[in-house]
Amino acid sequence: MTDTVMYHEGNRRLQDQFDSRRISDRLEEKLTRTQFTPADKSLHREPAVFFSGNGGAAGRPDCFYKGGMPSFVRVTGPSELGFPDFRCRAGRNQ
Repeated sequence: MTDTVMYHEGNRRLQDQFDSRRISDRLEEKLTRTQFTPADKSLHREPAVFFSGNGGAAGRPDCFYKGGMPSFVRVTGPSELGFPDFRCRAGRNQ
């Protein structure tokens, strides 16, 4: 098991094979954090759209569109966003 949030064991094997682990570690250091910065918090005020990505247990990535009026996304905690989730039932518009 790796001690990284960005890379799994398969990534690490390839990084070692192609001598790119150092640059990968540097990217992770610069691009990841556990809490929003003041600059991050200011970004949510204007956009009327954002995309949320995740990966399931099978390792398949997915990306979801979220849209609404400006400021529909709110920072609700040091590392947490809140936004409305309007779901449509199959065959019915809501």
